[in-house]
Amino acid sequence: MNLKTFFFLVLGLLLSKVSFSQTITKAPAKSLTAPTKIEKPQQLLKENQKFKLIIENIDSTKWIQGEEQQENVIRIFGRVKVILQTGFFYADEVIIDTQRKELFAYGNIEYHEENAYVKVEKIIYDYEHHYGILYNGNGYKDPVYFVGLFVRGLGENRFEISDAFFTSCMQEKPHTHFTARKIYLLENNEIIALGVWYYVGGVPLIPLPFYYSNPWGTGIITQLGYSNVSGYFLHNTYQFSIPRLYLSNFLPLAYRIKLDYYEKRGLFFGTEFYRFSPTLSYILDLGYAEYKRYEFQLDVREKDYLRVTNRIQQKDGTFAEEKYKWTKVFSILTFNQQNPEKNRVQKLTLRILNYSHRLFEYEFGGRFLPTTTLPALYTVAEPNRGIIQNQTEYALYYNDKIDDLTVNFQASRVKIWRESSNFPDSKFIPANDVIPNLEIQKNVFLGYWLSLPFYWNNVFQHTTSKVYTDGKPYYTNYFNKLETSFRTTISFYPYFSYSPTVGYGGQKYSPYKENISEDAYRSLQIYSRKQSYEYYYTNQILTLGPSSFFLELNHTRKLSLREELRDRGVITQGEYNDREKINETLVRWSMNPWEFFSLSIESIYNHKKFEYPIRNEERWTYPVAKAEIFINFLNPFKPSQFHLLSKKRIVVSELKISNDYVYDHLRKKDHSNLLGISYYISNFDLFFLRRLRYFEAGFYWYHVYQQPALDQMRFLSRLDLQITKQIFFEMELESRLTKPTKYIQRTQECRFVDGQIKCIPAKWIPESEKSRTFWQDILESTGLYEKEKRQNAAFNIGYFQGTLIFDLHDWEFRLGYELQQKSILAGVNSVSVVHFYDNIVFFSFNFVKFDVGGLAQRPSRFIVDRRKVNPFDIAKTSFYTR
Repeated sequence: MNLKTFFFLVLGLLLSKVSFSQTITKAPAKSLTAPTKIEKPQQLLKENQKFKLIIENIDSTKWIQGEEQQENVIRIFGRVKVILQTGFFYADEVIIDTQRKELFAYGNIEYHEENAYVKVEKIIYDYEHHYGILYNGNGYKDPVYFVGLFVRGLGENRFEISDAFFTSCMQEKPHTHFTARKIYLLENNEIIALGVWYYVGGVPLIPLPFYYSNPWGTGIITQLGYSNVSGYFLHNTYQFSIPRLYLSNFLPLAYRIKLDYYEKRGLFFGTEFYRFSPTLSYILDLGYAEYKRYEFQLDVREKDYLRVTNRIQQKDGTFAEEKYKWTKVFSILTFNQQNPEKNRVQKLTLRILNYSHRLFEYEFGGRFLPTTTLPALYTVAEPNRGIIQNQTEYALYYNDKIDDLTVNFQASRVKIWRESSNFPDSKFIPANDVIPNLEIQKNVFLGYWLSLPFYWNNVFQHTTSKVYTDGKPYYTNYFNKLETSFRTTISFYPYFSYSPTVGYGGQKYSPYKENISEDAYRSLQIYSRKQSYEYYYTNQILTLGPSSFFLELNHTRKLSLREELRDRGVITQGEYNDREKINETLVRWSMNPWEFFSLSIESIYNHKKFEYPIRNEERWTYPVAKAEIFINFLNPFKPSQFHLLSKKRIVVSELKISNDYVYDHLRKKDHSNLLGISYYISNFDLFFLRRLRYFEAGFYWYHVYQQPALDQMRFLSRLDLQITKQIFFEMELESRLTKPTKYIQRTQECRFVDGQIKCIPAKWIPESEKSRTFWQDILESTGLYEKEKRQNAAFNIGYFQGTLIFDLHDWEFRLGYELQQKSILAGVNSVSVVHFYDNIVFFSFNFVKFDVGGLAQRPSRFIVDRRKVNPFDIAKTSFYTR
């Protein structure tokens, strides 16, 4: 091809938005670890901002050569540099099809992109749509090194790699890497991989169906162990977050996938999705399990004389395995909308707590999951332990507040568990429906009169509730209430305040018969008519003294009018008419002279007129004295820092003591006492160990003076200790009192036998029934002595877990032991109760820096808010940390 022909071909390329230029600059060779920034000819770019590609000669000693292969196809060879909109590459040979807008490159190809460098054998590129395929490539895409059979460019800062090997380890010989069938390297350093194997030291360790990573990290947790109840088990957890989805309207920010296998319990699969935002917040926790039923059998060959088996005895006497499919749905969705211009706030909450079997969490809920504070509020099970769920609920809440008008709407269904002698027949049955509950409140500020503020409050409430028996509708009740009231406040701060309220209203109960019997329905009608009346009420709150030392009197009186059916007296035959529904005064004396100490005493006095005379002291409820003491040993005069999340690395040493004492003033004796002591210490450097990260010890004792059999005692302790730079130890212990009568000192044992009371001396009482001192019992419960003494101890270990943690580069290794005290229904008809200890040994792989070079933090080092939260209170009660 002559020079004239080549000139016209180049002119045609220019007219079709494909540009050539010549440069005498020779690009230096680029290393794998130092990606090249794109160098685009600025002058040419300014002249034609919409270029498709630019071809340059990078060898100053040679001219690039071109020839016409066929119509609209040009072959260019020499050391060529091709500049694309997404990057540039070097090649020995380039073929351009100007009609199909395609480019083919061969020979020593080096592709450069911002924060990326790839060496490949050949390239096929569509420069019209900026899409290409790179074959047999290996290179670097910040922050991942990879080798793949096919590398497909998906656009700017996006790659797809097939049959790939990739790693983020910076070692010359990486000791951790992945292989995958396909990898997507996206912008913002996000990675998606399918069909993944994780290698450590060249050994395939963990298979993953897919892998996702972003700059905020990825958590992969694998736990293997053995339990004398569950047998061998394997827990797999994969969790990650995508913070940029905060800008999305509905997509979750955090994800968690769980896959577990138990030798004797079965399989479990679960997913969790979290989203927290001002407008839409939700948690969706789904689970599916294939449960293998197991039982305990007496076997003298076993150490504990018990054997766990999946061979269940049937009614016909044969033995067979039983499997059941269980499901779980736990969901909370909250939608908030605010309109400041109209002073309006709307909130919609949907709660679903549904289990196909009440033992779902008990059998599959005990697993290691490091979590942060917010998800901890929505955790159904206790940490590392499953709880038995005897109740499920579906609920819808709607709240709309416009200025002084508030509308609350609620609809719910509650189911309870019905245990059947036949295991498969046990199920949740309906117990109560609220369809619906509507409450409308209107509060009006009337203004000032005699310098006093006056308010007018109005409330309307309607509730339709349906009660079930044995899962079938029993009766339906309709309740309506309308109330209006006025209140004001007189205050001489800080020594005196008086707030009176006077109101008038009416309420109406209307039962509807369904499957209730005639006698029961007649009794229900009588009760409903007695509760249907008009009324007026007063409420007066008087406070004397400053906030640090005050007396509060709160008197409430409610008098019924126009009752449908009056509750007349029986003894006085008509002279007594009980129209006073409420007439009582709460008396509370409180003092808080210092921030670290508070004391209050309260009781209620009943002013009602009774049908029969009663003594004045019988009108008082049991007085209750509450005391709280907080001591900060490091700085006694510094205000309390209520939780560790606010302390960061500040050293802490705090003691909290609370005591609730109840006095029986009628018998002039002590009634009961609840004592709680808890001590916290954290972030102390030790002389022989590296750091005491966290230690907590708590003791709670509920004591009934006249009936010690009702006593309850509990001790708990948690420890997080850093032994060396890479070794940690974590421990959790909970013990509880199960046989409080063992602490009662007895000189003889008296029993009722054959119509007579027979007593035997203490020395003839069996060893298992003899009384013990508290400290003697504590030592025997540890198991340091005979096994029988531990079984007879009153104070037993309810839960213990000790874990030794090794921090190894990007992952941590956990080796631990766990002991759980459990009870289970067993036997042919599942009505016998078996108490046992479940011993578990385990080790875990927890990848704490699985973010391929991002900003992730150690998930196992997050401090969890340890408050006990009842799942049924979520979305009903505000949870906060002071």
